[in-house]
Amino acid sequence: MEDIKKQDRRDIFVKPYFQRAQPDQVVVILKAREPAGILIAIGDKEKNKWHLEIKQRWVDQYNFYLQDARWGPMFVRVCPYFPFSVRICLNQHYWLAQRLHEAGVRFTQTGITVTYFLTPRRRLLGVGALLAKHKDLGACKSIGMGKRFVHSVFENP
Repeated sequence: MEDIKKQDRRDIFVKPYFQRAQPDQVVVILKAREPAGILIAIGDKEKNKWHLEIKQRWVDQYNFYLQDARWGPMFVRVCPYFPFSVRICLNQHYWLAQRLHEAGVRFTQTGITVTYFLTPRRRLLGVGALLAKHKDLGACKSIGMGKRFVHSVFENP
C-alpha cells in the first residue's frame, strides 16, 4: 500500500504499476486524503441529546487500482467511515476499444480518442447497436450507472 501526496497526480503515479500488471489483478492500493460524506453525531453531552448528520470531511480513503480482463484499468475507492461509500471508476475508452476489436472493426486509439474506419453511416450505427447489447452494459445498468455509461460511450462527439 502506498501513501499518495496531494501534489502527486494519481494517473502518473500508478502508470508504472499498470505496465507490469496481469489481467484480473490488484495493481496497487493507494491511501489518500480526500473529501467524503461521512455520518457524524451532533449533540449536547450535558443534555444527552444527539442526532446524526452526513457532513463533508477530509478523510483517508483507499483506492484499489485493478487491471480487469474485460474492463481494463479501473479503480475502486472505499471510504472507511460510515456509511462506507464506494466509487467505481472504469476506463470506457479501453472497454470500447476491446469491444471494437472483438467485433472485427478497424480503429486506431490515441490516448482517449478512438477513430473508427467505417465508410457508410449505417455501418457505424450497426456497430453501435451491437455494442449497446453487450452483456457488460447490462452489468452497468444493474449497478445503476448504465445510462450515463452508454451516453458517454456512444453519444459524445
